Parts: sequence; structure tokens; C-alpha cells
Amino acid sequence: MLTYLRANPDTRRGYAAQALAPFFGGMMISQINATVMRRYKTKRKVSPGTQARELAVFSAAIAWCNKELDWRLNNPVHGRMPPQTPHRLRWITNQQAADLLDAVGVRVPYLRDFITLGLNTGMRMGEMLKLEWSRVDLNEGVIYLSPKDQKDRRYGSVPINSQAREALLSRARFRADNCPDAKSVFVRRDGSRIASVKKGFAAACKKAGLENFHIHDLRHTCAAWLVQAGVPLRTVAEILRHKDIRTTMRYAHLAPDDARSGVAALEQAMQRSKNVVTDGKKVAKSVNN
Repeated sequence: MLTYLRANPDTRRGYAAQALAPFFGGMMISQINATVMRRYKTKRKVSPGTQARELAVFSAAIAWCNKELDWRLNNPVHGRMPPQTPHRLRWITNQQAADLLDAVGVRVPYLRDFITLGLNTGMRMGEMLKLEWSRVDLNEGVIYLSPKDQKDRRYGSVPINSQAREALLSRARFRADNCPDAKSVFVRRDGSRIASVKKGFAAACKKAGLENFHIHDLRHTCAAWLVQAGVPLRTVAEILRHKDIRTTMRYAHLAPDDARSGVAALEQAMQRSKNVVTDGKKVAKSVNN
């Protein structure tokens, strides 16, 4: 089972397999009972949401084996998923973003460009770190994503504004000066791809006084800024490539003026309806008389 899960180590399935292996590796499915599941939930020191995602992958693997291999496995995950928790929604203001970039300074230019790109495109960490120049079109102002490049395994594109463009140009100049044959956008001087920016990002957040702010929150911040600027939620969903508009609706409360306008429009519509009914009664009364 875990061999199947490890088939693609750089995907969500592979990451889940790495996390699940210490708890379930080498066991028969029939051995995975309530006690084993409780041990996983207790000792796996991550959020309930992360546990749920990992167990969902495990459950999907069992379902696949039952369907494709005609196995008859019981699914120990059923009924034992961690309780649902509210979606995390953390974003920062423009001033806080400026403070974060100032904290990075000029000593780590790739991190500054990474943060700028994330804030202005809403791209996920993996999408940025694995981004290659072959999918960047500065003339058209767009980044192209293939099914292997993004979470939902679909083709997509990301528009580039002026700040995102400047971040990419900064990386292009670095490439031209140090490693002109490098394929990836975020690379070291020798052309090797930068695999992680977590330590540098955490250090910059600490220096800027930002607590509980993670790399994925750059994406949340981009969404929050778009909604606050009056961009329609449907457009925000397209920019962030949300498969379900309900995901985008998490940011709806950040547009209070639009909400008030909507309530006012509803009130006006109700008033017009009331007037129509009143006028109708007057006409009916006149006819009857």
C-alpha cells in the first residue's frame, strides 16, 4: 500500500506516504484498528487539517486497490477522520508586507523576489520554487502552469502585474550574470534550484514582527488585497485558480462596502415589490368600485 503511495514522491500522495510510513508501514490493513489510529493522531504532531489530508490520501489508496485490483480491504479510516477545523485565513496589510520586505533587505535577493511574486500572483510555494523559465512569458505578462505544476492537476495561467514582473526580471538578471543555462527561476549561483525558503522566510517574519505568518499566507494576502480592492469574487477565483467558488467565498467578508451595497439593493428591490403590490390593490379596488 505505501509502495503505491510512494510512486510519486514529489506529489501530495508522496508527501502523505512519508508521513504515514512510521505509523502504518509494514502493517496489514486488518491490523490497523482504533488503537493504531489513536496512536497516529496522538503522535503525529501536526494540525488536524494536515492529519485529515494525509488520512484522505490513505483512504483513497485503499479505495483504488479495491476498485482497480479487485481487493476486498476494509477501510480503517472510515469514521476516524480528525474533526473539521475552520479554515485558516491569515493575511497582512500593505505596510506589514513592506516591513517584511525590508526585513529581508538586499542580502537575500531571491527571497525578496519570492515574497514579491507570492504577494502579487497568489502562487503556491511549490508552484514558485518549481517554476521554470519556459513557462514564463514576460511579453504577454503571464505564467503558464501544466497539470503537473499545480495542486488541482489542471492547465492554468497566472497574470503578472508590474511588481511580479520586476521580481521575475530580477531573477532573470541574476540568471544572466551567474547561470545563464539554468532552467528554474529560483536558483543559486551554480544554477541549482532552491528547494526551500522556509528558514529565511521565518527569520524575516520574526525580524518584521509578524507572528503566525506562513509562506502560504502570501496567497491569502493576495486574495485579501484583491477583494479589498473591489475585484469580484469570481475574478479572484480565476486568478487564484480556485476549483470551487466556495473557497473564494472565505474572503467575502473583506469587502464590507460591497456587502452593504448588496443589502441596500435587496432593500430597494423589496420596496419596489411592496409598491407594486400596493398599486395593484388600488387598481383592483378602483375596478371593483
